[in-house]
Amino acid sequence: MTAGSALPPRPPDARVRLLATNDLLATVAPLPAGPGRAGTVDGVAGLLELESRRGPAVWLDAGDFTGGPLWSLTGRRDWALVADLPIGAAAAGNHEFDEGTDAARSGAGALAFPLLCANADAGLAPTRLIDTAAGVVGVIGLTHPQVHRLAPGPEPVGDPAGLVRDHARRLREAGADWIVVLQHDGVEWWPETSRPGVRSSRWLDDIRGWSSHADVVLGGHTLGRWSGRLGSTVVGHAHPFAASVLVVDLTTSGAVPAGFAAVAPAAPGSDVRRAAAEHLAAAAAERIGTNPTPLTSVPGAGPYLPSVVADAFRSTGRADAAFVPPHAFFTQAPVDGAGAALAAGPVSELDLHRLFPFPDDAVIVARIDAGELGRLRRAHDQRTDPRTPGNDHLWWNWSRTPAGVSDPKENPHTVALLEHVRPLAESWLGRPLAVDDRFSARDAMRGYFR
Repeated sequence: MTAGSALPPRPPDARVRLLATNDLLATVAPLPAGPGRAGTVDGVAGLLELESRRGPAVWLDAGDFTGGPLWSLTGRRDWALVADLPIGAAAAGNHEFDEGTDAARSGAGALAFPLLCANADAGLAPTRLIDTAAGVVGVIGLTHPQVHRLAPGPEPVGDPAGLVRDHARRLREAGADWIVVLQHDGVEWWPETSRPGVRSSRWLDDIRGWSSHADVVLGGHTLGRWSGRLGSTVVGHAHPFAASVLVVDLTTSGAVPAGFAAVAPAAPGSDVRRAAAEHLAAAAAERIGTNPTPLTSVPGAGPYLPSVVADAFRSTGRADAAFVPPHAFFTQAPVDGAGAALAAGPVSELDLHRLFPFPDDAVIVARIDAGELGRLRRAHDQRTDPRTPGNDHLWWNWSRTPAGVSDPKENPHTVALLEHVRPLAESWLGRPLAVDDRFSARDAMRGYFR
């Protein structure tokens, strides 16, 4: 089944159908994307309602359901946006920890569904039994194995194999007919024209030690969708931002992947989501300038978005050059191959908050010596080259494309880069960076497009 089709027919031996999502990032309204407009969380709820008419169905999510541009627009994380969604259980993603472990625990308390985290001390439940009319689904939640580097979250255990084995045994003893692991990790992904490239080997190697204790492992964190098997265990994840769901059928003999289904947008199903959608619409109507040509994150497919952002940073006149790794940008599911894009025409305030969906959009201006900008570029691009599977394990290396660089001077003395890129840059240069100045990334983009 391909994205864009309806949910697949339900086979006679399917006892429970799973609809799996990941990285929803509070997608409460359909936002522009290369293929059109993406789905919404209420669109997923609509699919669940339709499927439930055919038989037992459970919506499971692998994490990062909070955050997104609403966080940067409002300056606060509103867990109420997703609190009433009919999700059976979710794993804690790195974005659930963006404001710290205490905030994640507090937010989880407001949810109608359990937020699970078995592999780190976050004060969250590790597992959940979900009873259906056709059997019991045991769910184990695992956050990202490097969540403490991605967010101010707890450091996970080194190898969760023993945890998964023991939790799976206890769940089966408690009556579980199937075991599903929700892990906030997934396949390597990189933009390509017409479709994204994916590689599953690193993820499968990481879960090989414990996947046999589960019938299904559902992932996320990266933008490209994928599904397959590791032994008899079904493994996979869908697109982010409610663009698609992965469908898995639980049968008497185990689990069977049924494919992917696109998610259509649906009207917000709660007052808080309606208000949030209106906030997004107001930001979309607030024009700040004009973009003369379409920008894409796919190298060689047109003007390169990270390079234009680098030009915008340098155009502030506060730095000689700019360095912009593309893993900073994730505005859309890569259904058409691009994980980030900016259409030609009016540029809105919402566009800027989709590019930089964090309240803190600080750019630093750091001093560099002759040749160091080239060293940064080479260090980054050698690691992100998708032809180097040996770099798949790097925790930050989810977007395998070249950095955007703006360097009109032969030997720049200062470089602008996003604050969160600073630790990587310092590790590549082997020294701390001296910071002369700071400015807002969104302000730089406003000035550039005016």
